[in-house]
Amino acid sequence: MSSAAAASPALIICHFRSIGGREGAFPVCPLVLELQLLCHGRDDVQFKPMPFMEAGGHALPFGISRQAVISASSLYEHVQEMMSASPSAKKDGGLAIEESGDVAFSVMVDEIDRVIHHLIWADADLFSSFTAPLLLKSIPWPLSWWSVAHARLAASVQGGGAVVADELHDILIALERRLRAPVGRQLEARVFSRLAILFSLPFPSSSPVPAVLRSKHGLVQFCDSVLKRQPALWPNRATFLRGAMPPREGRKAKEGQEGGGRTCRPLSKDTLSQGMC
Repeated sequence: MSSAAAASPALIICHFRSIGGREGAFPVCPLVLELQLLCHGRDDVQFKPMPFMEAGGHALPFGISRQAVISASSLYEHVQEMMSASPSAKKDGGLAIEESGDVAFSVMVDEIDRVIHHLIWADADLFSSFTAPLLLKSIPWPLSWWSVAHARLAASVQGGGAVVADELHDILIALERRLRAPVGRQLEARVFSRLAILFSLPFPSSSPVPAVLRSKHGLVQFCDSVLKRQPALWPNRATFLRGAMPPREGRKAKEGQEGGGRTCRPLSKDTLSQGMC
């Protein structure tokens, strides 16, 4: 085996490079953020950002191993197998990867996944002011305009229901209680990747979600503690957990992001049809 082959990573994870509109870089995929946390410090895993939602006929994210292309649905399991086979798994006392039989925990995480997906891709106000500008900035023109229209159409077909603030409050309270007990590396990565995105979205003033997030101090502290250990996980510290900021601080953070460079006005159906930002 050549030295070049020996040095090549065992897994390349291709993922969407989300630059953002007026936000700067912003992670929009919980799975990618979760894998970045789990794979931190591993030389055999490489993350490759791409300015498209799909590549080579495969929807992002996907993995490329030395044997095959790994779809998003199998990517997490593949990383689990890599970590279980790693010599460091025994050294970490079994915390390198862990099996969770906590059904209630899995339900909570799945529900937060649903909430994030709805907010980013299906909520009309947030899609117009945040998601569409993010796609337009991240993806080369004219594919960016097609991606906006396609994402909007896909969200309308999939549905998924609105975010009910009371239900979200109950889920986060239960999760906060669960996190009072120590969690291993795998569960920490699952929770952080979801909460970091949810708590960092730039909610419109009419949204009831920020009021729910501001009262979850334990979850904010949890996310802060993870980021302090691995600050490179979040690309723009000014946007981190801004959804849980008091209104005045949230406005200051947003104004700071809008202070420089070109900005895009919220997009309407008319704007999309005109091809203007």
